[in-house]
Amino acid sequence: MLSLTPSPARAREDFPPGKGCEIPLNADRSPRCLFGAEDSPDRIVLLGDSHAGQWISAALRMAEQRHWALEVLVKPGCPLATLTVRNDVLGRTFAECDRWRENTLTRLTSGPRPRLVLMAGLNRYGSREERTAGWTRTLDRLTALGAPLAYLGDTPMPGKDVPTCLAASDGRSDACFFPRDTAFEPDPLLDGGLAARYGVRTLDLGPLLCPGSGPSCPAVLEGVVLYRDSGHITDTLARVLAPRLDKALLGAP
Repeated sequence: MLSLTPSPARAREDFPPGKGCEIPLNADRSPRCLFGAEDSPDRIVLLGDSHAGQWISAALRMAEQRHWALEVLVKPGCPLATLTVRNDVLGRTFAECDRWRENTLTRLTSGPRPRLVLMAGLNRYGSREERTAGWTRTLDRLTALGAPLAYLGDTPMPGKDVPTCLAASDGRSDACFFPRDTAFEPDPLLDGGLAARYGVRTLDLGPLLCPGSGPSCPAVLEGVVLYRDSGHITDTLARVLAPRLDKALLGAP
């Protein structure tokens, strides 16, 4: 049996630091959430939903390498693209999400200009057309900051609870493959030309986490458990990939 890191039991609890940065459903403003060189005027801003929050450790490494601060502005279930969504837990339109997005985009206009705005998020809100229109509205706002923009393509969606699957299969990672054709949705920034139009530096994580061209994506790569649930990566993976993010998005050697 392959030795897995973290173990399936620990993978479920392999969260990023700063859990309090991910504000609750009824909140519409993020708290002051700084890491690294907190007093530095130079900062990376990590912006998005919980699929942005899963990258805190990688973004923090990027900031620490440069003695910058990391500011985390994250609201789970809330797209950074400007489109109104429904929240199934609340059973209604997610008005708090729209207010949070507006408050956050306004907040970024005050204080020192970020050295990098790092965007990420679940790429499954609305239709492809709605996502494209929503991202266009958001990017119009963000480019006005005059700060470098970067985007992490969404991670594959297993659609199954990976730690449970691995535990049930005695760690046989090949038992927990999932279909490539349901793992990804068309991404307006990666596939639709928006990144080029707005000068956004991008990193497509699909080829990293679902290599090759076969019909399936792995739940484990080189002994690392990739997912802590049915849709979020483990913090272990975020730390492993930190140098790749740094090189792709900030040009680290």
